[in-house]
Amino acid sequence: MVDLLQIGSRSVALVALTLACSCAVESSEPDARRDVAAVVEALTTNCSPDQASFARAAAVAAGMALLGAGADIGGVEDGGDASRFDYWFGAHEPENIRVVTQVLLGSYEMIATAEFRCGCDDPDPNLIAQTITNDPNQLIRLCPPFFERDFTEFAVGGLIHELSHLNGTLHWKTGASCFPGDPHWPDYWHALTSNPYGATNNAESYRLYALDWQPGEASSRGAVCTD
Repeated sequence: MVDLLQIGSRSVALVALTLACSCAVESSEPDARRDVAAVVEALTTNCSPDQASFARAAAVAAGMALLGAGADIGGVEDGGDASRFDYWFGAHEPENIRVVTQVLLGSYEMIATAEFRCGCDDPDPNLIAQTITNDPNQLIRLCPPFFERDFTEFAVGGLIHELSHLNGTLHWKTGASCFPGDPHWPDYWHALTSNPYGATNNAESYRLYALDWQPGEASSRGAVCTD
């Protein structure tokens, strides 16, 4: 994790993330994607050429989403609209901003160092990906549904979720471990804002925040469990 030092009201992590974002958004979108791609050197193993290409595209898109989230936090720090941050993480207090910025920057940096390995040893057929947190290579396993379902929601969002686990996030419950069949289940995570520690340490909160998930927006996931 990045060691956070304070520069006025901003942390070193926030400065680094917003500077990286500024470099990307000042150019056109294709150029921005090339800028991120220069940082993203996803190490893929046990993958077919098509799978490796797919995983790298998802990693680039995840990097762009994380930079976009960094830009949102920069705006909040400058006194701008905080509704997106507040919806997923609760009040934009300095400690909440510090923790979220640390996880976002750590996740972005790990895109260049994590190992993305195709194939899972978990029997759950709905599992998108899994993080092996005690692996020295910062291993993320990409399960078959990662390559078969919606690119943004599952592949890009799945990587953001798993990368946040490598930065210490967990799965927090909001009164039920599963939300079967409810297409609007992401809004259940909004309930975590009553427990800011839970919200800022919940992997799904980072996925939804970075993807700029809109309140009430339906999910194609169907049933989801948080164990």
